[in-house]
Order: sequence, then C-alpha cells, then structure tokens
Amino acid sequence: MNQHDDEKAEEDRNYYDTTELPLSALRRVSVNRPRRPQEAFALRLPPDAVEELRQQAEGRGLGVTQLVREWILERLERERRRPGTADVGVWDRTRAAVEELLPEIVARVSSGPTVD
Repeated sequence: MNQHDDEKAEEDRNYYDTTELPLSALRRVSVNRPRRPQEAFALRLPPDAVEELRQQAEGRGLGVTQLVREWILERLERERRRPGTADVGVWDRTRAAVEELLPEIVARVSSGPTVD
C-alpha cells in the first residue's frame, strides 16, 4: 500500500465508524472461498473444561469449535517450528556435523590464539 491507499483506508474506516447505515443499505453477497478438505475430529472433555471453553469463546466473539480449532492449529504451527520437530533428518545431520567438528574446535580453543 502506498500513502494514498493508507489515507483512503483511514478515511473509509472513519466514515464507517461514525456513520449509521440503515439495514436497507446492506445486501447479501456470496463469497467463493476455496476450501481445503477437512475432517471431523471428536473430542471428549470434562464438563468444566467445556464450560471454560464456552466462556473463552464467548469473550472472543467466537463459537467453541472455532476457538478450539484455532488453538489447535496455532499449537501445531508452534510445534512445527520447534527444533527437532520439523524435519528430524535435518536436525540429526546438523547434530552429527557439529559432533564431528567439535573435537577440532575444542582443540583450537584450548591451544590459545595463533599468530600468523
């Protein structure tokens, strides 16, 4: 976005934040959103946990299912980024390379600085 776009967006936000629109001005639109295949997943939780989820969801203006789905997807993304979980092969090769070079590095550090 350039400065003009930013200014126009701010102007539009201010207009809609301060203007009452009659319901007759609203119209239904259809939106085509490509959907990835999804699967249902049943989950049993204690009643007090479900009630807490309801309260959390309500406080965020979401449905319980939306909140739980969002939390699970966020956690999966975080787990993917943790070292050792994304691509075990990469981490194993890196560790092996470090272990191979470590004795040489320790020897160089232990012998002190070299003068060329």
